[in-house]
Amino acid sequence: MRVGTLEKHSSRGFTLIELLIAVAVFGVLIVAITPFISMGFQYRELAKRDEHTLNMQKIAGGIMNYARTSNGGRLPAPYTGGSYKSTIYNSGDTSAAGQALSMELRNTGVPVNAINDDNSAVQNVRVYQRVSGLTQAIPFYFSTGTNVTLTYDVGALVQTKCPLSGACNTAIPGDSPTMTAANVTTWAPAGEDYGGIVFSTLPEQKAMLRQTTGRLNRLADKLASEFYTRLRLAAANSTNNFFPLPNNAGAPSYVGRNPVVNMGCHNGWYRLSDANVNVLAQIGLDPSEFGVTAWGGAIEYCQDYEPTASGTSTANTAPHYAALRINRSVSLGAAPTGVLANDVVITF
Repeated sequence: MRVGTLEKHSSRGFTLIELLIAVAVFGVLIVAITPFISMGFQYRELAKRDEHTLNMQKIAGGIMNYARTSNGGRLPAPYTGGSYKSTIYNSGDTSAAGQALSMELRNTGVPVNAINDDNSAVQNVRVYQRVSGLTQAIPFYFSTGTNVTLTYDVGALVQTKCPLSGACNTAIPGDSPTMTAANVTTWAPAGEDYGGIVFSTLPEQKAMLRQTTGRLNRLADKLASEFYTRLRLAAANSTNNFFPLPNNAGAPSYVGRNPVVNMGCHNGWYRLSDANVNVLAQIGLDPSEFGVTAWGGAIEYCQDYEPTASGTSTANTAPHYAALRINRSVSLGAAPTGVLANDVVITF
């Protein structure tokens, strides 16, 4: 009988030296790639910051569009409500102003859930601050003319690292200082806040002033042209005042006013936007545009203007002048006051 032999199989593991070498190599790799992992996280964080900053630039543009088209060149107030403090807007505001602001913000392309906060899991809040009622005196024609007062606002947006539910979400969240009239020209984000955007409505107010001066120049030209057209059609020796007066049914008459107490006017001041004053219709201009300033303030017209008159005896005597007047604080959209120190008068 043949007796077989069993084959011996041996299994061999890692030696201690091999394990030490593997650990050493792994350690070297970790050391080598750790900076790249860290850089990757940093780049991701920087990319998110850039995205939030770009979104805030878009939001600032939306707020400015609202100021330009719907709010007389003024910024909306910050919103506090629904756990938010001093943020951008109330998405549930159904008023005309609220809907206008909401539409301008939606038109920016920023997702609606990324307007008041960063849309992260913890909803780090965005802070909107506004300093309102700042003023600047400027010549009516920018380089010449009576000074008028422009009223404007400055706003600021900043991204915080303050969660919506965090204890830091009080009053004005985040690390940045409160913006005031005293620091409005030097205000900047502080601490962990970033992406600060500062914007002003002063350029919009200046644009509206240019629009208003353009309207008044057009008005003066058209009224003077009407005067000379009527003069050419009159008798050669006529000395009548041919500046137009309202002549429709129910029109007011201010004939015989004392210029000494009526801001130099014998006959006026007629409010050109009033329905019963058809002066603009006579010269082919729209009262809804040329009867008011760009802010909606009334434009008033004097048909017989003589600021040096000492009484009523020189009414309707040559040479003939007319005048327009508006409130000197043009941005307020208010009517003229009837006090020379508070109004601007344009003569022709």
